[in-house]
Amino acid sequence: AIPGETNRWSRTGAFVTQGKSLAVSATGLLNLQAGYNNVGPDGVITSPTYQRCKITGASSVKGRALVGKIGQAGTLFVIGSNYSATAAASGELYVSINDTLCASDNTGEFRLSITANR
Repeated sequence: AIPGETNRWSRTGAFVTQGKSLAVSATGLLNLQAGYNNVGPDGVITSPTYQRCKITGASSVKGRALVGKIGQAGTLFVIGSNYSATAAASGELYVSINDTLCASDNTGEFRLSITANR
């Protein structure tokens, strides 16, 4: 599970091989600060002032969406509630929530199911 207050990339322990299939499904809700609706792994469209909260390089990705990368220096991609693709690189899958600079007031979690063919 990825806690809602996560403000960093988290290791999943799942290793993928370039050219092999990778599938991730995510469920759960994040409870945001008072007065906001709950958000699922697909994220929400956010106001322009919210851009400061997003992960560097993810300004076009919905706020609070579940994102991933392969390896610490990998290229960010959107996981959302369902992701299935051929791995573009080899290494460990890392995940985060596109809210890293404003995550301290979040509660809840996303639960992941990962299938990585090596």
